[in-house]
Amino acid sequence: MRVSSHGHRAWLSWLLVALIFAGGAGVGGGVAIMWMGRHLDVEPPEPEVIADELSAQMAEEYDLKPKQREHVRSVILKRHELMQSARDRLRDELDPELNQLDTEMAAVLGPEKALRWKERFEKTRGRWGKRRSRRERASKEIVR
Repeated sequence: MRVSSHGHRAWLSWLLVALIFAGGAGVGGGVAIMWMGRHLDVEPPEPEVIADELSAQMAEEYDLKPKQREHVRSVILKRHELMQSARDRLRDELDPELNQLDTEMAAVLGPEKALRWKERFEKTRGRWGKRRSRRERASKEIVR
């Protein structure tokens, strides 16, 4: 059975439309992800806001009494501070390793590529720095 040239062209047209659509979706998705990575690098909410929202959600979900809700809130605040302290200690331990990584990569890449590496590395490291505890950032600002 032979396909007419009109049927063949229609099939090719639909294939082309599908390819264009898929390509547009892929490019659009990629651009959206890149934009979000660059522009939605937002500061996390204050611990009190987290505790308020989470305790309210848990009060509703678990039908907590007011005293239970307040206790849940205080537990969240206490644990948040302790976890932040642990993250800060870990970051302090990682800093020398990150410095060494940067130095070794620069030695391997050569001057031009090392410069590109350093820009990318510092940008990423800068995002990590934004995650420093508010208490730590505040104490550094007071020292200035």
